[in-house]
Amino acid sequence: MQSLTAAPRDGLTSAQVMKLLTGDGVEISAGLELLDTQNRFVDDISDALVEDGSSVSHNGRASAVHGTCSLVIQQALAWGRDRVRPYMVLSNAAVSARFNLGVYVLTTPQTKRGEEPVTYDVDGFDLLQPLQDGPGNTYVVLPEEGDDLMPNPGFEVDTSDYGSYEPFPVDDFTAATFARTTSKHYSGVASLEVTWPTTGAGISWINTTSERHFIVGKTYKFTARVWVPTGGPPSLFFDVLFTTQSPRFFPANDGWVEVEWHWTATVPAAYVALSFRGTTAGQKTWIDEIHVVGQASTCVDAVRSVIELAGAGAPLRIDGTEQLAVMPGPMVWALTDGSPVTWIQIINDLLDAINYRALWVDEDGTYRSEPYVDPKLRPVEWTLDVEDQSTNIVGQERVYDEDVWGKPNWWRFVRRGMATTPVEGDGLYTVENVNRGPSSMQSLGRPVRKTVFLDAVDQAALVAQGDRVVIEDTAVTRQVTLAVDPLPIVGHLDVVRYIDSPVSAKAEVTSSTTNLDGSPGTWVLEVME
Repeated sequence: MQSLTAAPRDGLTSAQVMKLLTGDGVEISAGLELLDTQNRFVDDISDALVEDGSSVSHNGRASAVHGTCSLVIQQALAWGRDRVRPYMVLSNAAVSARFNLGVYVLTTPQTKRGEEPVTYDVDGFDLLQPLQDGPGNTYVVLPEEGDDLMPNPGFEVDTSDYGSYEPFPVDDFTAATFARTTSKHYSGVASLEVTWPTTGAGISWINTTSERHFIVGKTYKFTARVWVPTGGPPSLFFDVLFTTQSPRFFPANDGWVEVEWHWTATVPAAYVALSFRGTTAGQKTWIDEIHVVGQASTCVDAVRSVIELAGAGAPLRIDGTEQLAVMPGPMVWALTDGSPVTWIQIINDLLDAINYRALWVDEDGTYRSEPYVDPKLRPVEWTLDVEDQSTNIVGQERVYDEDVWGKPNWWRFVRRGMATTPVEGDGLYTVENVNRGPSSMQSLGRPVRKTVFLDAVDQAALVAQGDRVVIEDTAVTRQVTLAVDPLPIVGHLDVVRYIDSPVSAKAEVTSSTTNLDGSPGTWVLEVME
């Protein structure tokens, strides 16, 4: 669910927002913003929105897109290109709060003429829709390191594309002089001989004279060999100019020393420098083999590349630490005469490889994913208590449904792409449900087998993915369909506590509808306890 005090509600307290969501005397209105193909604001067209008959829905279990909208609009738009962001505003006598309800690409509308203004009934899909297209060819993701971004790393011929200050005038900087030399070198036949000025506590550096281009979110390794004589500068560091610096290095004297730093890019382009602090006039230092290389691709690197290639025009937010896991080998999506591969299939396969949740889109139009956690173990984000009349937003009619049909009780998970034959514990993972629940071997009197091939970065990821499948396959599906007053913070597969005597259990919100006129919407919960 949305955080109670997330922007644009960051000026309110949690108590104020809760009062709006559950209290009496609350007025509800809706609005609509027009965005461009990069999610940038164009105009507020709320005056053209007809709230009656307009709604947004979210189905977290849908196979294609999760979010849809049905809008009634009295303004012609660039159908199929323009994006819109519906929002809801809750107000009481004290405060008001806005809740964004997603970003949608609009389809071709049904046009109603004969009255003025002309009315358009139009459906829209969330930003998973642009990812339903695909590469139209075999798509390969390789884990190899990227090209070296540093020009002339060994100074074998000249010192081209290196400078000592241009165009960076700063208060504590003094320029150094430098030249190619063959008197010292770590490799090859030459290095860069730098003659330092006196800077005291200030800095002098050798920098690229043109920007290096990075992929935001990708990790790069900076390395260099330096020879600092006795009495030379005591410390040095890598500098992504005007962006960040590495920790300071204190190299030993009178010999070649390698310095190394890893940086995850936060800007698409920057000048790179090797900086020295506390130099002495006339003192020399030698630099050789200075490199900046993109590290072996992670699955998240590959996801970012796919989103960029698809032209989706939306940011990506990936939580958790497994996003740094390097891909163990190439991944290939072949062009066949069957169902063509889509961008979203590629993305979700990459996320599966590190046991992350399938991609979804949040209320602001940002692509999201995070490590998969069994919904039973995720924290409760909201309590729907039918019996608490002071906070209850659930209607009178609730429909219950239960399904235990067609569940496997034996699973074998196989890791794809191994160079050796998979064996149990190394490429194979087998699970048996002997006596747990109505679908167990004991209950059915026989095994019901399921074999699944998975792209996993290692055995731990294979086990995690396998356990995830087992959890989903063995869940006894109990669904509750209910009417809920507007709760515009509802998100993607939220976990709630549902209390309706004798039921008091965790449940996952598998689908929800929010009506923009403020009338109750339909929710479907999957009870997990």
